[in-house]
Amino acid sequence: MGDPGMSFESLYPSATGGSNVTLSPLSAPVEAAPAPVIQPVENADAIVPEPSADGGVRDAAQLAAAVAEPAAVEAFVDARPKIEEALRDVRYEEPAAASVTDFNAVTARYPDGVTPDPVERDQALSAFVSAGLGITAAGALWKAGVEAIRSPIQTNEAGALQALGNRADSLVADARATIARVEKTWPGVKDFLNRTGLGNDPATIRFLATKK
Repeated sequence: MGDPGMSFESLYPSATGGSNVTLSPLSAPVEAAPAPVIQPVENADAIVPEPSADGGVRDAAQLAAAVAEPAAVEAFVDARPKIEEALRDVRYEEPAAASVTDFNAVTARYPDGVTPDPVERDQALSAFVSAGLGITAAGALWKAGVEAIRSPIQTNEAGALQALGNRADSLVADARATIARVEKTWPGVKDFLNRTGLGNDPATIRFLATKK
């Protein structure tokens, strides 16, 4: 969805504040920066200890450990009750749609100021059909997408995995399998999930995992 003359960056602001990509367990792995090389310290006793934040001092070994160990990312979950409610109302036993025209009534709503890109809309709806979605499922995903375009989800990857609990690995693997299949019909699906933050939304991940 989006005006053909507008960039995704302007339609879907980044939840990371500048990179225009929100890290997501459903996105392609991001290449990590090379780990710093810690050189052996000769005559470490001669190094002047560095004051620490608590007023103490850190010796050479502690300094090396601090450089070698990246800071842990704090988990954050942006609760989105409208999206959770929409996906909770899906009728999982409903028949799959026969064509994209079955979705016309439930996919007609867009956020104010956003003009749909006909090509991307057709790709998304075709992907819904190929994934075997019924009308309520397509409508729920569409509503989730509209809400996330209006206000991108701020949940980070650590928060998503924490919210998924001890089933996180299997749920993410199943959701990724669904995305891989959908991507054949809708090439921009990962980009959409990342830029809206839906790729980190626990309710969305759980739903996609059921469609692997």
